[in-house]
Order: sequence, then C-alpha cells, then structure tokens
Amino acid sequence: MVRIVSSTSIVADLTDEHELDHGMRQEAGFFSVINFVSKLATVAGPLYGGLALDIIGLETGMRPGDVPVATQHGLVYAFGLGVIPPLLVALWIISRVSSSQAHVEAVQAQIAARRQHSTEG
Repeated sequence: MVRIVSSTSIVADLTDEHELDHGMRQEAGFFSVINFVSKLATVAGPLYGGLALDIIGLETGMRPGDVPVATQHGLVYAFGLGVIPPLLVALWIISRVSSSQAHVEAVQAQIAARRQHSTEG
C-alpha cells in the first residue's frame, strides 16, 4: 500500500513538472504507464522466480540442510543476475527525480501563476 501511495504521489509531481515544462497536462499518460509497470512487475517477478527455481533445481519440500550446494549457488546467481541489475536501474532512474517539498511547492506555485496569468490575459 505504501508503494502504491508513494508511486502515485511521485507521478502526480512528475505530471506537474511536465505541465510546467511543456504547457500541457497529461495525467492519463503518466498514470497509464505507472499502472502498466505495476502490472508488468506483478507478472514478470513471479514468472522469473518460477523459471529460475526450476532451472536451478530447487524442489518443493526440500529442507534447508538437504539443498545441494549447486542449487544454493544457483540461487545466488539467479538473485545476482535477475534482481540486482533491475534494482540498480530503478535506483538510477529514481535518483534523477527531485522530490523535495520545496521543489514540489515551487513547481506548483509556477503552474498556479501561469494559470492565473492566462485567465487574466
């Protein structure tokens, strides 16, 4: 729930920045993308996990002491190759987003001033 609220809030702020930069509000496009990404993650994550576990040979009911060393190494490789690179890409992308309260308030103030100026003119 926290992820959904946070990502929706970030998308709303990005929509404001896009409006400020381009003069056009495109909320539907931004929210469509965030919903698509969420659904893609809901499908791709379990699919990758299931395929990885099948490939490395982890069987249902295996107890921790009974898992072969090769399977344990396979878990490390599956995690390292399938989880860490996308995480690093996501962290790089989100690091480019400025989400300080002062920045958001400045963007919103500029949009409000632009709207006020357009209705006066």
